[in-house]
Amino acid sequence: MKGKGFFLGALVCFFVLTGILAPAAVPAARRIPAEIPQPFLLEDFVDTWNLADSRWILIEKSRFTLVLYSGSRELARFGVALGKNPGDKQRVGDMRTPEGVFRVVSIHDSKHWVHDFGDGEGPVAGAYGPWFIRLETGWKGIGIHGTHDPGSIGTRASEGCIRMKNEELLQIVEETAPGTVVVIRP
Repeated sequence: MKGKGFFLGALVCFFVLTGILAPAAVPAARRIPAEIPQPFLLEDFVDTWNLADSRWILIEKSRFTLVLYSGSRELARFGVALGKNPGDKQRVGDMRTPEGVFRVVSIHDSKHWVHDFGDGEGPVAGAYGPWFIRLETGWKGIGIHGTHDPGSIGTRASEGCIRMKNEELLQIVEETAPGTVVVIRP
C-alpha cells in the first residue's frame, strides 16, 4: 500500500512540475490592486470583472461621490469626503486617496476608535463613525468609514480615506462583504 501512495505523490509532483496540473493563473484584469481601464466604460468593466450579478462600489473623486452598483444598475449614490490633497496616492502620509481597482478586505466595528488628527484638538472619539471598511490598496490603513464631522462631506478633508455620513455608511455596510470590488477613479 505504501508503494501506491508514493507513486501517486510522485505522479502529482511530475504533473505540477511539468505544468499539466499548474494552478490556474489569475487573469491580469482581476489582480488587486489593479489599474483602472482607460477609457473606463461601465458595461465593459462589469463584463471584464464578472460583476453582472455582484454588488460593487465606484468612487468618483472628481464628483465626491460613492455609487453602489449591482452589475450595471445603480442602487444608491452618496456624497463623500476624500484626502486633503488631490491626485493619486504616492507615499505614506501624503494625504491623497489612492486610485485604482481594489477589494474590501474586512469590515470593522469602529464605534470606539479614537484618532488624533494632529490639529491641536487632541484625540477625537468616534472619528471613524460606526464602521471601517478596510480596502486592499497596497497602502496601510485606507478604507471607507463614517465621520465625526458630517460637514466635511463633499470636501478634501481626510488623510486619504473615503468618509461618508454615518447613516449612509450603514447602507453600504449592509451591501458589502470582504471581496467586494471598489473602484476609485480620479
